[in-house]
Amino acid sequence: MAAEVRKALKYIPVESLIVSSDCGFGRQGCNREIAFYKASAIAQGCNIVRRELGFPASYVPAADPALQVDVVPGRSSGGSI
Repeated sequence: MAAEVRKALKYIPVESLIVSSDCGFGRQGCNREIAFYKASAIAQGCNIVRRELGFPASYVPAADPALQVDVVPGRSSGGSI
């Protein structure tokens, strides 16, 4: 995502660039979990470029480990339970 933002900045001034999605999350029956992570990736990619340009990053709750309820501490993600 950050690479796409950098590519756009070659042609669009930073103060005019708006990053959004037109992937049809709802129209094409996209799985809610996939849509959630895609939206989070957009925000996190923008934060990478913001930091590179010296701008403050935005808080992305979906990327906050303290709020991730799908991760069980102390349990490895590989293998059976």
